[in-house]
This record gives sequence, C-alpha cells and structure tokens, in this order.
Amino acid sequence: MIIGEMMNIKKAKIKIFYYLLIGLLLSILSCISTVISIIKMLLVYASKGVFLSQQIKTLVSSIYYSTSPYLDWFWNYSPTPNLEHLKVYDNYIAVTIYLCIFIGFSFISSAFYLIKRIGRIKRKLEDQEIEDSLKGIKTPKPKLEEINIKDKSFFQQVHTLYIAPIVVGIILYFFGYFFSI
Repeated sequence: MIIGEMMNIKKAKIKIFYYLLIGLLLSILSCISTVISIIKMLLVYASKGVFLSQQIKTLVSSIYYSTSPYLDWFWNYSPTPNLEHLKVYDNYIAVTIYLCIFIGFSFISSAFYLIKRIGRIKRKLEDQEIEDSLKGIKTPKPKLEEINIKDKSFFQQVHTLYIAPIVVGIILYFFGYFFSI
C-alpha cells in the first residue's frame, strides 16, 4: 500500500491487525533479546572481577536456569555486547535489535492512531445522525465501508520517536556539561 493512499474502514481494520501483530512481535522479541544481551554482558564483566562479581554470577545463573527451558533460543543467539571494543559485530547486532524495539512501538502507535481515527469517524457519523433527526431531515446513513480515510505510515512519526529524543538528549548533555551536573 502506498503511503498516503486512501483506504476504507475495512482495509483500515485489517491494517490495524497487522500493525499490532508486527509491532507486538517485534517489540516483545527485541525486548527479550536486549534484556538477555545485557544479562550476558553482566556475566562477562563479572567474570573479570568487577564489583559484586559473585553476586552477579549467582543472579545470572539463577535467571538462566529459570528461563532457559522457555528462552533457550535467545540465550544461544542473543549477542553479548562488548564495552571494551565498540566496533565489533555483536555490538552492531545488539544496537540493531535494540532499535527494533522502537520500530515495533512505531507500528503499535500507528495501529492506535488508526483505531482512534475510526472511533472519531464513527462518533461524527452518530452525531450527524442525531443532529439530522433533531432537524427532521431524513438523510441516508452512510456505510462505514464507503468512507475513505487517509493512511498514515509509521515512518511519519520519525520526528516524535527518534529525532526529538536525540535532540533532548544532546541538550541535556550540554546542560549537564556546562553546569557540572
């Protein structure tokens, strides 16, 4: 479907279902993989004798044994970030998986936007019908399938979800740097 294309309510409901499905799957799986990557990274640095290393090893092993029957695939294939060498393959994969969380949230946000939009259209139709009945005007009730709405792609939310947080982060960084916070 072309971005900005007009679609009817039935197509919008199908799109909502797919947006929610893709968004939830992508977000949940990426969150699980990211959390496991962080836990694996903690274990690597605990092995090097970092502060509280024995407690971290105990915590990670208990988490592993309680979740490995269900999340074994994630434990085997989630990357282990390396903080000493930033330009390694596992770090790139970990960042990509982390970004997939936000892409999934974009899909979910687009689905909720369409849900709200359909709800507003239904309310307007009901209000128009009540208003016409009060005036005594007999107008044929439009079918929901005949009403077209404009599609809004999740890529149109780039400013809200990606650019604005980066700008705020940069401003806060410089604010903290200059005021020694």
